[in-house]
Amino acid sequence: FILKGTIESFGNYLVALPELALWNDTFANTGWQNTWTVFYWAWTITWSPFVGIFIARISKGRTIRQFVAGVLAVPSAFSVIWFGVFGYASFDIELNGEGGLVERVVEDGDIPGALFAFLDHYPGAFVISVIAIILVIIFFVTSVDSAALVTDSMANGHEDFNPLGQRIFWGVAIALVTAALLVFSGSDGLEALQSTIILVGLPFFIMGWFQMYALLRALREDAGELPPIRTREWAQVLPPEEYERREEDEEYDTDDYVVEPTFTSEVPVMSDIYEESAEDGADPSAVGTGTLPSRTGSARAELPEQGRDESR
Repeated sequence: FILKGTIESFGNYLVALPELALWNDTFANTGWQNTWTVFYWAWTITWSPFVGIFIARISKGRTIRQFVAGVLAVPSAFSVIWFGVFGYASFDIELNGEGGLVERVVEDGDIPGALFAFLDHYPGAFVISVIAIILVIIFFVTSVDSAALVTDSMANGHEDFNPLGQRIFWGVAIALVTAALLVFSGSDGLEALQSTIILVGLPFFIMGWFQMYALLRALREDAGELPPIRTREWAQVLPPEEYERREEDEEYDTDDYVVEPTFTSEVPVMSDIYEESAEDGADPSAVGTGTLPSRTGSARAELPEQGRDESR
């Protein structure tokens, strides 16, 4: 029942997705979309900068394809399985079992308690309930830890080294704000927070388009054509007979030709453009600034030999 229902629901979701994406409750105007769809849309938008920075920090060395698969494909597939298993298991309890889950949620309003009422219908309910509590604690702890990491990174100017005490401060600060909101405000505070999230979501949504444009521009620059690699230059070689013939002919100038392979320049010294030597008198503040063409000098077609050696 669970397996068949999960597959069928996934198919129904794919079919209904275009309609749901454009549906806005025009005629019925039940208000359901305002309190559910819009809120979770704004919730996702406001979380996107925070989650994006965190995942980017822990994904160093991954390709873009791996990043997209890890952020979109894997969580989406897990969500399909998660909702399918728990959703249709709940349907099975209501349709073929003792029921009681709907009353627990709708009449009693005990949404967290519905999880434990659900587990009571299966063997080992106490052990599984303890495991569920531990998982919830781990989820909140890791969420606060990642929030402290991102907040500390932004407050520290996105530097690689962040003092441990500074990160602990942000973790404690987030925990205190959350505790104060839950203890002193109760449900009213959470409702006010939800309204604030909806208001803040729109500016973040507009900002996201600028971020996508900046990312696309950076990727194009990163994948752009590199300037030609400098190699040792060689004089043009001619066979001895041809060299002698041109030497005797006044129409030809043999100064640029040789009989044996002869190089006309030394081997270029290849160095990292981001590691300018302080001995050259380069300004340290100018290293690694600007766009890639300005840093590498690739925007200029030709450079003097001295300037070219310094730029490489």
